[in-house]
Formats: sequence, C-alpha cells, structure tokens
Amino acid sequence: MLKTLIMKNNKYTLTVLLLFFSCLAIGQGTWTQKADFYIPKHLAASFSIGTKGFVVTGATLSNSYTNDTWEYDSFSDTWTQKADFIGQGRYGAIGFALNGKGYIFGGYDGNSQFDNDLYEYNPSLDTWQQKASCPCVERYLATAFTIGNTAYIGTGEFGMADWKDIWAYNASTDTWTQKADFSGTARRNAVSFCIGNKCYLGTGDNIWNGCTMDFWEYDPSNDSWIQKANFGGGLKTNAVGFAIGNRGYICTGSNYSYSSKDLWEYNPSNDTWTQLANFGGIPRHEAICFVINNRAYVGIGITNPAMPDLWEYTPDSSDAIIEYERNTFISVFPNPFSYQTILKTNGNLNNATLTLYNSYGQQVKQIKNITGQEIKLRRDNLPIGIYFIRFTQNNKTIATDKLIITDN
Repeated sequence: MLKTLIMKNNKYTLTVLLLFFSCLAIGQGTWTQKADFYIPKHLAASFSIGTKGFVVTGATLSNSYTNDTWEYDSFSDTWTQKADFIGQGRYGAIGFALNGKGYIFGGYDGNSQFDNDLYEYNPSLDTWQQKASCPCVERYLATAFTIGNTAYIGTGEFGMADWKDIWAYNASTDTWTQKADFSGTARRNAVSFCIGNKCYLGTGDNIWNGCTMDFWEYDPSNDSWIQKANFGGGLKTNAVGFAIGNRGYICTGSNYSYSSKDLWEYNPSNDTWTQLANFGGIPRHEAICFVINNRAYVGIGITNPAMPDLWEYTPDSSDAIIEYERNTFISVFPNPFSYQTILKTNGNLNNATLTLYNSYGQQVKQIKNITGQEIKLRRDNLPIGIYFIRFTQNNKTIATDKLIITDN
C-alpha cells in the first residue's frame, strides 16, 4: 500500500512512493537540446556515473572501430575526452555502471571478430582495467540491465545467429553466472531497463524474422520471465530504453522501413504504454542514452544524415500533486553503499531538510538545517534495500534521488 502524507499548508497533497520521487511523466515531458557530441557517431556504448555521462567506442563516418572515451558533464553541459578504452576499437558494444564504475562488454571489432570481453572504467582515476570475460558466446548488439550489485547481459548476435542467453556479472567478485534464458525469441538490438526490483526487456530484431514488439519482465529473485503488454509503438529495433523512477521509456529506433523519433512510457503498475512528446531531434536509430538526476539524455545515432546532437528529456510533473523545483541536481557517491555515502548538490543549500524513505514510502531518517553543498549520510542500522531521498527547502521539494544499501 502506498503511504499518503498530507502537507500542513492545505495546498498540496503528497502521495509517496515513486510518484513523488521520480518526477513522473504524467504529462508529455519536455526535450531540450544540449551541447553536441564532438562528431557524428552510432552504435556507441554509454553509461552514467553520478552527474556525468560517458560515451565509449562506436562507429564514425571515417572510422568504423573507435576506442575513444568521452565524458558529458550535466552541470556545465560540456564534453571532455578521457582516457582511451584499452580494448580493441569496436562498435555494437554495450555499457553499464555498477558501484561508481563503468563497464563495456562485447562488440564487433572487424574481420569477423566478435567479443565477449569486459572492461571497467574508474572515473576517479580515469583508467581502464580488463575484467573477467563472460564465459558465453562472443557477440555484439546485446543488451544490459543492472539491479543492486549485479549486471545482466544477454541476447545479441554472433555471426549470423541471434542469442537469448542471460548472464549475471558480480562486480564485487568479478564472476559470471548463467541465468534463465530470455523467454522471448532470440534477438539483437533489444532495449532493457529496471524499475524497482524487476527488469524489462523487449523490442529488437531477429536476423531471419525481422523486427519484434514483444515485451518481458524479469524477476531476479526467482530468475523467471513473464510476458507483458506488447510495446505500444509497434515493431521496433535499434531503439534506446531507460527508466526514470517507476516508469520505463523506449525512444527512437527503426522498423527497417524508416527511423523514428517517438517516445513511449511504460507503467508497470497497470502494464500499459502511453505515447509522449517526440524526441527533440530528427528521427534516428542506433543512438545512445543515459540517465542523470531523473533526466534522460538521448543523442547521436544514425539517420540521414548522421547527427552529433544530444537532447535532454525531463518528465513533466505539472499535473503532479506536489510543488517541485527542477534546478537542483544531486550527485551520490558511492551508490550502492554499505556504510556511508556522500551527497553533493550543484548549488548551496540553506536550512534545507533531507528525508530518507524506504521502499514502502515510510520515513526512516531525517537530517535538518543543512547548509552548503555536501552531506554525509551514514547507514546506521538501516537494512539493505532501495531507499529514496528528498531535499526540501522553503517548503518546496527541490531534488529527489534513489539510494541502494548493500552489505558489500
């Protein structure tokens, strides 16, 4: 049951759990163009860490197998080149982040060379390190999703065959474990994301049977798949997928006949799809995306012509029943954490309050009279799990985010 809090000023009613924290896309949402990437590129890998987004490898018009790393700063809206990826240049790799580190898996590096290697990026040191390769078939155009301390990779193409196997990677032990196969047909170019304690995978294409529109839910607790409502936008491949709060999104992509710019929102509570405001740029596929502070960033990709642009999507909370200001960003590191984490804001707080809620919407901790830009948050006796933070100042919610507490 969702817990409901009534604010004392009699003007706003706050419905808590993820409605409050995620800045829901009840309306259409808005797209804002940001700083261009340095060059048109497609089939690149991406991930986000804190307030930074990263784009690694990919294909350009002049070089099909790149190994460069670029960092996007969401505060300054600038791109900075970082240490080159140490693996062989490639495209069609996938990226994900765990415990404040970024990872690149697989890809295609030319001359029929598919990969199953894994590399870890440390943003504080700006260094790459090779990790344990997946004991699976080499592949590219796979998908990845993360929950807690575990990443799951699967599907994709090797040679002229599609795959449906799923493998779990534990960053703490640098080990792989095979999980239950994806229950849909084998495919490549699928999208995936996680909401709460469930993950979702769908769309994509099969080499022999074309584009798909089916959509599936994965439960890591019992390693099982359940089919959900088909994607609302019809047949789709080479799209991007992301989650903000308790909603999932699929954007851009292709159906083989043409590229698209449509954006669809998935509500897991009632298993429905809703079309929202189209992507702000021109139609495309093979784009990248990452999420920072409840905003999604979608860009580059292949179209006619290829584009270097980047766009920020902000879900619309104008119909939400809270007063919410969007000007404050939170950086949380480490996240997940086991003992203590540091919260940093992009602006100075003045007599602000930090409230921590558990996954049932119950308040479990509160820190008042916060001034400055950095707050230390100790775990104390809180159990492992997912938590949500809320900053308030002058009787307004100024920022929200999610925390994960683990024992590692």
